[in-house]
Amino acid sequence: PALPHQANSGLAGDPAANQEYRVYEAVLKLIDSIPTGAHVSIYDRTLTSRCDGDADNPVLAKGCTFLWVKPDTDQDVERMLRRGFHGLHRSTWKNFKLRNATSVPLHDPLSTPWKHRFTGPDTPAASSAEWQSPDMTIYFSRVGFNSKKTEAIVYVLVFSYVGQRETSGDYLRFRLGADKSWSLAGQCSYRSRGDSLSASLRPQLRPVAELR
Repeated sequence: PALPHQANSGLAGDPAANQEYRVYEAVLKLIDSIPTGAHVSIYDRTLTSRCDGDADNPVLAKGCTFLWVKPDTDQDVERMLRRGFHGLHRSTWKNFKLRNATSVPLHDPLSTPWKHRFTGPDTPAASSAEWQSPDMTIYFSRVGFNSKKTEAIVYVLVFSYVGQRETSGDYLRFRLGADKSWSLAGQCSYRSRGDSLSASLRPQLRPVAELR
C-alpha cells in the first residue's frame, strides 16, 4: 500500500489549526478511488460563505458561495444537515458559519494516502509538467467544531477529471474518538456531477470549470 505522502513546501504547520488539519486528513483517507499515479491537487485557500466581489473566495457557484448555492441559504443547508445528522450540536454549525466568513491559507504538512500537491495563489507554480493538468482538485471549507471540540463538520468540493471519481460537494460530520482520532459520523451530499451547475474559478487564477 502507498505510504502517506507530504508534499515538500517547507512551511511549518500552525499549532492552533492542528485539529482542523487532522479532520482534513481524515477526509482525505476516505477518498479511496484514486487510480495509481493520479495527480491530486489540494487548493491552498479555503472556501468561504461570501459572494462575488469578495476576492478571497477561490471558487464561485452562480457568482456566490458553494457552501449554500443560490437560491439556498445557510438556513436551508442547516435544516438539511439537521435532518441528515441526528443530534448535530448547535455550536458546531454556529462555529462553521463563523469560521467560513473568510478564507485562510492551507499548506503542508498534510498527510495523504497518495501523492498530492497544493495549488493556488499562495503556492509557487509547479516546475514539473506532470502537475500542469491534475486529475482531481479538492477544495475544503474551514472546519466547524462544537464547543467541546468532539464534533466537527466540513464541506468538501471535488472537481474530478477522471472516471473513477465523481465531481461532488459533500458535508461530512466527524466525531473525536477515545484514541483522539476523527471518524466519519455522517455524510450529506449537497452537489454532484448531475446538478448541471456552472462553477467558475476566479478568472485571475484558473480557467472555468464545470459541474455537469
